[in-house]
Amino acid sequence: MEQVTFLDNALELLSHAINAEDNHDYTEAYAQYMAALDYLMAAQQYEKDEKSRAFLKEKADEYLNRADAIRQRAHADVHRLPDMAADVDGTNKGHTTAQSVILDEAFKCAKRAIDADASHNYTEAYKQYMKSMDHFMFAQRYGHDEQSRSLIQSEVAEYLSRAEIIKKHLDSLKESRVADNANLSKGPPRPPEVIFLHTAIEITQLAIQQDVKKYYRSAYELYNGAFDYFMLAHKYEKNEQTRTTIRASMEEYLTRAEALKKFIR
Repeated sequence: MEQVTFLDNALELLSHAINAEDNHDYTEAYAQYMAALDYLMAAQQYEKDEKSRAFLKEKADEYLNRADAIRQRAHADVHRLPDMAADVDGTNKGHTTAQSVILDEAFKCAKRAIDADASHNYTEAYKQYMKSMDHFMFAQRYGHDEQSRSLIQSEVAEYLSRAEIIKKHLDSLKESRVADNANLSKGPPRPPEVIFLHTAIEITQLAIQQDVKKYYRSAYELYNGAFDYFMLAHKYEKNEQTRTTIRASMEEYLTRAEALKKFIR
């Protein structure tokens, strides 16, 4: 992850920590502060500017002291408050730990990604998938038991696969727009039915690739995304023979998408 990403994650977790502290949820506040500290220290490690490194170290010391103050203030619940050593060796199962905080953020990002993906907002979906993987990969440092590490690796592999598909789709659309702009000086722009059909075919090709690899959820979502573009192409197409071909494609891929539902858990 880049230094900026580490810092963004740290700031987000610090916001959660402060809110938890304001609500007197000191166990949660402590875990959020400790998770934020991990990101601050990582940001410090990758920061090249000496003044910025000093500033990050100062803030890390400040929030570490704050976390320690919370432990002392919540002395009645001290048996519930994890420390850094316990976080690392995994002895705080069942309690809020830095790892659980980071994993919670990972799943929140993944949910936002899936929602954006389902709404065909692929730019936001890609951003959220990548952010979720940042959190998952960072959480792995705490996963000392094999089951925990395997779960995280499984999530990373699934979301990485989907993110790669979306990136290919976004790159393809970008190349198409560049080509259209380059052709403006050579002649009139492509009609909308051609653009929509071209996009539908590209998404369908991605769907088929996922289908063959048995990534059925991704394939299902892509088939449905392609279907939307086929409908737009059909709407604007005036040639009846081409419209018939488009309808046949729509029926074929819609049938396949329906068949995939039984494979989606």
